[in-house]
Amino acid sequence: MSFESFPDEIILQIAELLESEKDIYSLLRTNARIFNLLFPHLYKRNSDRSSNSALPWCIIYGNVEGLKLLLTKDATIHNFKALLSCRQGFEKDFTNIALRCGLHEDFGGALHFSRHPDMAQLLLDQGADVNETTLFGKTPLHLAVESRNLALVQLLLSHGADVNANGPCYPGTLFAGSTPLHCAMRNEINTTFYGMAHLLIARGADPMKTDERGNTPLHIAAGQSSNNSLQPMYALQKIYMTVKLLLEHGASVNMANSYGITPLQIASRRGNQATEMLLLQHGASSYF
Repeated sequence: MSFESFPDEIILQIAELLESEKDIYSLLRTNARIFNLLFPHLYKRNSDRSSNSALPWCIIYGNVEGLKLLLTKDATIHNFKALLSCRQGFEKDFTNIALRCGLHEDFGGALHFSRHPDMAQLLLDQGADVNETTLFGKTPLHLAVESRNLALVQLLLSHGADVNANGPCYPGTLFAGSTPLHCAMRNEINTTFYGMAHLLIARGADPMKTDERGNTPLHIAAGQSSNNSLQPMYALQKIYMTVKLLLEHGASVNMANSYGITPLQIASRRGNQATEMLLLQHGASSYF
């Protein structure tokens, strides 16, 4: 008698005797019948002994059928965040599965981890709170800006994301009280640096908002440097354009932060001569 012809009860007893999840997984790959029979057993074993690692595993490796089974077997909602880190091309299918399985209560948190506009749109359509904050005060917009995802930022803004949100973000750190525009000015200089600032300002970002240390976005932009860039001339151009944009939209050239430091002083200390000249041209005081 072949293994495939064994009754379900015998196959389940064999699975119970196997200590390794890897061995059970090898067994369930025999055929579709045994897969459907043993997968719930494997999930229960994984849930009891391995903190539900099966759910993110299915997501990472694109196992849609496995994910469906897990979610119908009461896979814990906190692992839903893993769903949002799955690779592009599967994410929309996974999100739709989650919606059909009734995983609605954590959508605010889920939106924070959404990396692509189509997934974020699904979550928003199901009532995700576009301005919900994490325990550290970050909104989905903060995280989208930090990831330099222009398309996602645009989508969130079109659904009412607060462009000037600066709750208790990053408490106890140098970034406490940062708005999305502050976050944009801290990003690495790349093709989205100027575009992100332009988009946020066009949608109402206030260049005069300060973080908990009194820094405006201009303070941060003035401290940007091309030293670590693979394309220093390109980086200098983007820094110059962004500082100019902030100044043209009302950033105070002489406003000091909580430590009495102005944007010009920061640019000078960083050796950003082009930024220094631009600030001076806009009326920055050279008396430190």
